[in-house]
Amino acid sequence: MRRLFWLIPLAVLALGVSAQEELVIPLEASAWRVQGKSDGVTLAGGVLERGGAKIPVLEITIDPAVRQKGEVYYLFRPPLDVGKYSDYSFQICSNIRLESEMLSFRFMESNWKGNSARPLTKSAKVFWAGLPLTQRVSLLPGVFYDAKGETATVRTALLTRLAMRIGFVFNLQDADPAQPVKIQVAGLRLFNGKDPYAGRVAAWDRFIRDYKPDYSDFSKYLLPPETGRMKEPFPVVKDGRALAEIVYTGDGTEPECVAVAAEELQSAVLAITGVRLPISNGWNAVKRKTGKNKIVLGKRAYADGAVLKRLSGTDGFAISRDGDSLYVYGIEGKGTMNGVYALIENNTDLIWARPHREFGTVFTKKKDLSFVWGDNIVDVPDSRTRGWNGYQDIEWMARNRCNAFYGGGGGDITWTNAKKRRYGIHLTRHCYGHNIGHFIPAKQYYAEHPEYYSLIDFRDRKTKRVSRQRKAWNQYCFSNPEVKRIFTENALDMLRRAPESIDLLTVDMDDTLNSCLCENCMKSIRLPDGTVVDNGDIAFRSTQYFLFLNDVIAAVNREFPHVKIKTLAYFWTVIPPKCAVHPNIVPEFAVYPRPNDKTPLYHPENRMYLDYLEEWAKKSPRIDVYNYHGLGLEFPRPLSEPNAEDFKLFHKYTRGMSSEYRHSGDRDTKGGESKIWDYSAMEFWVQTRLYWNPSQNVEQLRKYYIARTFREAAPAMERFYGAIREAWLKSPARSGIGASGAASTKVYVVDTGLENVLRGNLEEAAKLVKHPVSAELVKRVRARFEEYLTQAKTPKKKK
Repeated sequence: MRRLFWLIPLAVLALGVSAQEELVIPLEASAWRVQGKSDGVTLAGGVLERGGAKIPVLEITIDPAVRQKGEVYYLFRPPLDVGKYSDYSFQICSNIRLESEMLSFRFMESNWKGNSARPLTKSAKVFWAGLPLTQRVSLLPGVFYDAKGETATVRTALLTRLAMRIGFVFNLQDADPAQPVKIQVAGLRLFNGKDPYAGRVAAWDRFIRDYKPDYSDFSKYLLPPETGRMKEPFPVVKDGRALAEIVYTGDGTEPECVAVAAEELQSAVLAITGVRLPISNGWNAVKRKTGKNKIVLGKRAYADGAVLKRLSGTDGFAISRDGDSLYVYGIEGKGTMNGVYALIENNTDLIWARPHREFGTVFTKKKDLSFVWGDNIVDVPDSRTRGWNGYQDIEWMARNRCNAFYGGGGGDITWTNAKKRRYGIHLTRHCYGHNIGHFIPAKQYYAEHPEYYSLIDFRDRKTKRVSRQRKAWNQYCFSNPEVKRIFTENALDMLRRAPESIDLLTVDMDDTLNSCLCENCMKSIRLPDGTVVDNGDIAFRSTQYFLFLNDVIAAVNREFPHVKIKTLAYFWTVIPPKCAVHPNIVPEFAVYPRPNDKTPLYHPENRMYLDYLEEWAKKSPRIDVYNYHGLGLEFPRPLSEPNAEDFKLFHKYTRGMSSEYRHSGDRDTKGGESKIWDYSAMEFWVQTRLYWNPSQNVEQLRKYYIARTFREAAPAMERFYGAIREAWLKSPARSGIGASGAASTKVYVVDTGLENVLRGNLEEAAKLVKHPVSAELVKRVRARFEEYLTQAKTPKKKK
């Protein structure tokens, strides 16, 4: 009989969204309850005057001297189907500064018995000034904040969509016990918005309209963070002597990147102080008393079980001090490495500003060094996969917490690159790029079997005539059974020859919309459920491709059950197919070509791609993103502002992302791309930090970067980049990945009349700067500015 009770929520699910427009939650004190004993908690109703109107409020008064933890909640009878509503909102105010860990808002799910015995769901996302409640810094006292959220985020956490109650959970252990805490809640409601993204679109438009760069004092960013500091400093170097040593178990149980992390920490301290910290490994080294402080790397020597649970499935990290030992660890070796990099940055003024080997890293040399930050730190990334698709600049990517550096076009066999393993690559994949032609190589098969390849309308460049021909490297004739057989056999042969560590086989389509036009390939597709997809359906080619790939992965998994196929959802296949997609296929969602880089994906002009992504999320449990926010950066386009919004969406629906960029490396030698980094290194750096957590304040990330990178010249450089940013964001002109340095300079510098102002900023920066590396970086920005100005003012020659 127990199973029968589950039919009730399933029946509710089938009803869909109700016509009910709004549900206002009563805020009378009698309608709310206190979880457990009510000692120290008082509920009262009240009235608030705002904008000339009287608004009912619920007043929650808590005496921290009596009650530090608890929940105040409203009970739904019967349970509420949150699927009837698209959004919820309320206003909230406190008489004290509320830090993020002191208050959360959440729904509790009903179980099959109709009570609330199920475990609590995760806190639903509520936005304060653009930041989720769980990641905001604080709520200031005496200020009413508008909290908004989509019930879609609640529904993903509630298996049944049925909520038993809604509540505010408080933790006031750190509050002043002498001061009662009063929290006021008003306007708590659930409602149906006409557009689930209308609020975000309006907020974005307001942000752009009101945007002004922040030129306030940035000096705090040259210091360790104010939170996470130790009670006492942890001496590392004093008077030219090492007071600390680096140790790790080194017994084969920790991955290679943990040893590299030890070397990276040693190198950073050596560069800053001139003192080389000793490194030792093995269990004896961890336990042995040497009279030195120990920086212990890896989870084998010490790790808090509860913390490891929080880190599970991520490359997040933890740092904890116990007397003369400082423990840095992750559940993965890359997590330990990420913790080491955080330890270096947050205890010095060092920044890995760009990959360039000679002047990419900026720091101040000092005789003595003590760590003051790094106690009870747990930092979990918001995404599983983060990186740039390049075979150069791997150290820089890793130091800025990337775990995906897969390599450029033309095919990359990741396992052949030992450096990638050393720096903690997330997945070991076989092949890369638009490589579908490798599985039935034209050199081997085309002469005797042109029918394996696409029949396309080919346009001759010289004669301009169009004729239908079989062409290699334009996908395959997917309706040909021999193509599927040979393709599968060759895929299996690749895997049999590959190392056992291979996780992914990459199968990416050719870089073209061309597809086979033969009679069989153009026939309507009948799916197992009877659905017919004809060749006029926008999902026709995608359905055709994934039916083919479903059969390939099924054959691969019979011999290699752990292997998955990663494939681009790109051009035709960005459109979700009408067929099911095998669970061991990992679509790599590519937003290309994007209409406008200046607005987030939820903005109407880009919404098509968000609709596709949301459909894909229903089809596949594993999606990665292949993006293009590393292109068009000859000019410092401030992509981080819209991309912070996009990354939140990507992290909601996917495991993470990597982006294409000019992957020949930040080097001055022939073929290098140092000129792009000269101008736009900040954009690469800020976007990389947003990979980890896209809810960070973008403006403050920029201030951090400029303070540490340009040192004495930072005020002038802030004004330089701030003026460009404001002009770019507020201009109605669209911008895409093909943006050039010269054309962008014409639109945003010359036409806006900013040329002399920006040149003045750079001249001031050159006069102020003292740090030798910062001086070189300023010099290079000036060179790019003048170079593109000259190009922008030079008339183009007619062809």
